[in-house]
Amino acid sequence: MAGVLTVVAAPLWAAAAGGHLMDLTVQVRQTMSGMAPLAPRTLHKQICLQPGDFDPRAFVTAESRSECAIHNYAKRGNVVTFDLACTGAEPVTSHGEFKLAGPDFTGSMHTAFNAAGHAITVDTDYTGKQIGACDYHAPAASG
Repeated sequence: MAGVLTVVAAPLWAAAAGGHLMDLTVQVRQTMSGMAPLAPRTLHKQICLQPGDFDPRAFVTAESRSECAIHNYAKRGNVVTFDLACTGAEPVTSHGEFKLAGPDFTGSMHTAFNAAGHAITVDTDYTGKQIGACDYHAPAASG
């Protein structure tokens, strides 16, 4: 159920050189059918991302559940769009759109799933700004 939300909690990897130290701000809004919207949350942290231009695929898959896959990936100019589908007991679907500026980015994801008989939507906005360099080590492959 919360597999897509863990994108927010990307770890700080260390070991090999060349990564981008990013200042990441994430704003999350969640609604559940039949209930008042939850208060928006803003999360802020520093993370180390892969060298080169920001790639939402690496960002999303590094923290998503192993049964998640990206589909319909498209890059037009500096805008990337994609869909994320997670299977399992509680399927999750997301649509993401990110605007790239080298290692910096802004983006959003709209996520939908059902839990305890309630339709839940989560809208997440991302802003990432490079603030320095870091030692980057790719996450271990899962599965």
